[in-house]
Amino acid sequence: MRTGGRVVIVNPREKETSKLQNYSLDKERSYPVVKANTLVQKARHQLTAKELKLVDFMVSKVREDDTGFKPIETSIAEINQVMSFGRGSKNTDETIKALLALSNKGFWLKIPNAITISRWLQTAKIDENGKASLQLDPQLAPYLLKLVESKTGHARFSLADVVVLKSKYSIMLYELLMSWRGSMGVNGHPDEFLEYFGKSDMKWWIFNGKILTPAINEINSKTGIKVHYATRKQGGRTVEVELDFKGEFSQEQWDQMK
Repeated sequence: MRTGGRVVIVNPREKETSKLQNYSLDKERSYPVVKANTLVQKARHQLTAKELKLVDFMVSKVREDDTGFKPIETSIAEINQVMSFGRGSKNTDETIKALLALSNKGFWLKIPNAITISRWLQTAKIDENGKASLQLDPQLAPYLLKLVESKTGHARFSLADVVVLKSKYSIMLYELLMSWRGSMGVNGHPDEFLEYFGKSDMKWWIFNGKILTPAINEINSKTGIKVHYATRKQGGRTVEVELDFKGEFSQEQWDQMK
């Protein structure tokens, strides 16, 4: 073939290798992330966007018939490629640091009559060649294992949608909506949304302009759903927030999320 006046010879093996790599990447991103609604809706944490994505990467490795958490054998290069974190030594170092930070971060879960304090990552072993062995914390088992079989209410979505979202608030909102996909929306008092996003000390109008609206816009422009946002006011104050969404998935994608 010709381009720019030069003859370019394409090696058929390189072309085939590229196709296989793209297929493998698409396959990895197509795996579902499945979490109990309780974990999505009730867990309170302060994770960064990268840490949220690392959690979802690990959860996507959990299979429906797993009875326990198996070590996730991967590499920093694979994580960076699947999650679009970028290549090179700088991005490698940043992902390793994010895993270290994640291993030291926990979350608290408020359930009836109790508060449970847990963490996401039990162990992370990374060798000098970048090979990694990751282990989810066993306390996550009730929220990640056998959810379909037990008919526990759960959020189910494609890892690919998480990959394209840049803001941590977009990821959190997307997952919250997926946990309410049966009713295609969620509504509540503004204070409930502020608490969910860890912004209880922020004024609603600031939160709405700086966090909620940009998150909705990013979800609408990058994922398979379109979010509609409405509020109800009383005496000039917002007293109720309603978020509903329409899916733009194929029938196969919807079936996978059931």
